[in-house]
Amino acid sequence: MLPFQMARRRFFQFASSIGAWALQGQGPSAPVAQTAREGPIDRTGVKYRKPYIAIQVGAVSFVDEGTDKVLDIFQERAHVNTLWLNTYTYERGTGGRQIPGHPFPDHGVQAPDTDYQGGAFYDYNPKFFERTCLNEFRSPNYNRLDIIREVVPSQEARDRRVCLGLQQRRCEHAAAHQELHARARNRRLRPAQQHSLL
Repeated sequence: MLPFQMARRRFFQFASSIGAWALQGQGPSAPVAQTAREGPIDRTGVKYRKPYIAIQVGAVSFVDEGTDKVLDIFQERAHVNTLWLNTYTYERGTGGRQIPGHPFPDHGVQAPDTDYQGGAFYDYNPKFFERTCLNEFRSPNYNRLDIIREVVPSQEARDRRVCLGLQQRRCEHAAAHQELHARARNRRLRPAQQHSLL
């Protein structure tokens, strides 16, 4: 007599169908039938959450076009309900008007900000940094605009959310980071402590 032979794929299809048949009475259909007998599900405790629609924006947008105008544009054109404010950045792409060599957007001032330095675009409390190497990092740009004081009250009046962002890439500012590390060594801070102070 010849042994019974079956292809591997056919065997797994057959075994799966037997398993499904065996569990037919215990599967997900039992809770559905039970729920149908109990009546409709009470969903009054479920809260509706607005969708999260955010945009990242730097201080220069509010300087060039005005806070209310920028917030109106975000709300009317894109239904933005959350702002990610670039409160601390040294990068021209997130803090300045435009990265050199890239085209300007279709709004705002169409001129480079060649004197851009970056830093903190808010007024921080220096007492929290007096014993660190981070004693002065306030941005001198845009008439020392405090982006938090400028934008947050207007955004909250519109019942919108605000997130504060910190952004820094080391590779583009190697000299500044070397100076920061040197200052940290002089004050006997480890670099890990130095970066956690932000």
